[in-house]
Amino acid sequence: MHLMSSVTERGRSLSTIREIQSAATLGDPHSIISDGLPVVSSSLRTDDFERLRQELLRVRDLPASGKLVREDAFGALGVFLLVFRPRFHSQYRSSSSIGCSWRCACRT
Repeated sequence: MHLMSSVTERGRSLSTIREIQSAATLGDPHSIISDGLPVVSSSLRTDDFERLRQELLRVRDLPASGKLVREDAFGALGVFLLVFRPRFHSQYRSSSSIGCSWRCACRT
């Protein structure tokens, strides 16, 4: 789930940047930016939109698609450990037969 949301978000960001770069009129990028950043756009002024648009126009080396990177794999592993490790840990602690056999095996 984490991996899919990472790829989706990265792809959405790339398509937003491409839309801004290919916009025909000056007002179009401002509306694209406000749609892409609804929480932040309420506090932005017109010159902030223009400065952001100019910065996004300078971006040249965009990847073709939102690919997975190493940080995504580490994030997914972290989510897996946070969700499943406590479940397995509590399962083995509550099972007295497993705990007893483990203690007996360690003594010999």
